[in-house]
Amino acid sequence: MVKSILEIDTLFLTPSFAVVFEVKNIAGSLKFIETPPQLIRTSADGQIDGFDSPAAQVERNVELLEEWIHIRGIHLPVYGVVVFAYPKQIVELAPVKTKVLFPKLIPSYIKSLYDKPSKLKKDSFNWLSTEIMSSHRNYIPPPICETYHIPRSDIRTGVACEFCGNLGMIKVLRNWRCSSCENYEYHFERK
Repeated sequence: MVKSILEIDTLFLTPSFAVVFEVKNIAGSLKFIETPPQLIRTSADGQIDGFDSPAAQVERNVELLEEWIHIRGIHLPVYGVVVFAYPKQIVELAPVKTKVLFPKLIPSYIKSLYDKPSKLKKDSFNWLSTEIMSSHRNYIPPPICETYHIPRSDIRTGVACEFCGNLGMIKVLRNWRCSSCENYEYHFERK
């Protein structure tokens, strides 16, 4: 029995196939390394960072979902895709086995899978859909103070004023006003 928790961003289910979409928003130039599975990011300022491979993550989720479905007596192909949220993300080296897409390419990718024969009759498909929905649990991570054993009283919240350093900026339209020194900070840039 599958005991692992599946954390799937998006699941697309049809009577012919299922697709697990793993959505990532990592800026910079990206390289997928196969051994060991890793994602290397080079930022615009030249900083290099390593991350767990989203390709390995989606492959694992595909395997676990296939096993979960198989345990219920259903044989349905499951595909995995890494989706980068914005086309400005540059994929220098894509993974060998896992498909990588940008959002606008998802409809044509799904359409390309529709030549697969139907594996499930309507009753089985509806039953599987209901099973998936009844097994779903929202992921609510524990508070960071519990994870790292930090007393809640040590955590200060709010937006810091760049002028006086005080926490307590107040949002006023598209600006911030400091409740301590009355400094206004204007933020019109959209990212």
